[in-house]
Amino acid sequence: MNGGPEATIGAPQSDVSDHLLLNRYSCSRAPEPFLELVLRHSGLVYGTCLRITANVHDAEELTQECFFDLARQADEIRTSLVGWLHQAATHRALNRLRGERRRRVHEQGAGLERGNLTSEPNATSADLSWSEIAPLVDQALAELPEELRTPILMHYLAGTTQAEVANSLGVHQSTVSRRLSEGIETLRETLRRAGLVVPMTVLVSWFAAQSATAAPPTLAASIGKIGLAGVGTSLAANAAGSSLSAWLAGVAKGALAFMFVPLVAGILWGDVVFLLALVAWCGYLGLRRPEWVRVLCFTRQSNPEFFG
Repeated sequence: MNGGPEATIGAPQSDVSDHLLLNRYSCSRAPEPFLELVLRHSGLVYGTCLRITANVHDAEELTQECFFDLARQADEIRTSLVGWLHQAATHRALNRLRGERRRRVHEQGAGLERGNLTSEPNATSADLSWSEIAPLVDQALAELPEELRTPILMHYLAGTTQAEVANSLGVHQSTVSRRLSEGIETLRETLRRAGLVVPMTVLVSWFAAQSATAAPPTLAASIGKIGLAGVGTSLAANAAGSSLSAWLAGVAKGALAFMFVPLVAGILWGDVVFLLALVAWCGYLGLRRPEWVRVLCFTRQSNPEFFG
C-alpha cells in the first residue's frame, strides 16, 4: 500500500515534463523544479549565447538574464520550453552583438563594418568560419515554425534521442524524423537565400558538435539562486504592492475631487444665487418703492451737498 506513493514521490525529475516543472514552480515558487530546469537547459542557453557573442563573459551574463526572464514568466509560457529559451537566448545575444558592433563603429569612427554575414554572394562554409556563420544559423533556427524548431533543438542541441523527442511531443518517431529532415532543409534554404551554401551533412554535424556545450558549474549554481530567491513571488508581491499603491492613490485623488468639486460648485452656485437675489431685490425696490426708499431719494434731492 505504501509502495505506490513512495514510488511517485521518489520518481526522478528527468521523467517529469518541462511544463509540469514550470507549473510546479509557478504555483509554489519552490526552488527544486526551477533548479531541475536549469540543469536541463542551461547548456542549451549558454551554448547559444556563446556561439553568437563568442564571449564567455557575455554568454554567462545573458544566460542568467534568460533564466531570470523564465522565473518571471513561468506561468505565461505555453510553447515548447526549449524553443522559448532558444528564442530568448538568440534575441538577447543578437541584440548584444549589434550593440557591441555599433559601439565599436562609433568609437573607431570607422566606415562600414561587416554587420551582415551575407554580404558575399554564394559564399560557402569554407569561405567563412563557423563562428561567423553561427549567429545566422541560430537566428534562422529561432524563426522556424515551432513544430520544426523544437525537434531540432531537442535532438541536436539538447542531445535527446528521437524516441525521447517523440514521447515528449506525443507523436510517432517517424513524425519526428520527418520534421528533423524538413527543419534542416528549411534552414539550408534560408542560408542559401542569404548567400551561404551549407551541405546538409555539414549542418547536421555542426549541430551535433554544439550539443556538447555545457554551462560552467559556477554559472548553473548562480542561476539556481534565482529559484532559491523566489524571484517570481517577490516580483508578484511588488506588482501587487504597486497596484495597491496605485489604487489607494486613485482613491485619494477621487476623494479629493469629491470634496473639491462640491466646494467649487457651491461657491459658484452661491455667487449665482447672490446675483439673482440682488437683481430680484432691486426689482422689488423699483416696483414697490417702499417708504424708506422714497425718503432716501427725497433726502438726496433736497440735500445734494450731503451726498457729495
